[in-house]
Amino acid sequence: MAAQIEKDACAFYQQAAATHGRSRYRDVFTELATMEQDHVGVFEGLAEGLADHEAAGKAQQRGQNWPLVTSLLASGIQSDLAERFTGREGDKEALEKALEFEKDTLVFFAALQNVVASPADKKKVGKIVTEELGHIFLLTSKLATLK
Repeated sequence: MAAQIEKDACAFYQQAAATHGRSRYRDVFTELATMEQDHVGVFEGLAEGLADHEAAGKAQQRGQNWPLVTSLLASGIQSDLAERFTGREGDKEALEKALEFEKDTLVFFAALQNVVASPADKKKVGKIVTEELGHIFLLTSKLATLK
């Protein structure tokens, strides 16, 4: 689930970079695509915590609804992603859509930290949360130059 969101994000940014090939923001979208691809590798390499449905079931039995919350958040992010970027956006609108996406993924990954079982995996997800905050900062700073 998390790896697929990051794969979709990578494709989203690659499309944005291709569409804004002559824009001064092309490099920003290319950089974000690379970072999202790095996140795919992290999520694919995580130990059990993310894909282990048995652990998710046990968490729900203990009264924790985090697996359900993350599942709902992920489905919303994935269903919206393809619709968010049409390729006809100007620089400002493309940056705003990217920022909206990054905020949604930040919420998802923050919730995901509560689902992951092992402390080492929690730390890896926490690092990605911090990096997603960096993406938000980057996009916000680029948007500020347009205002």
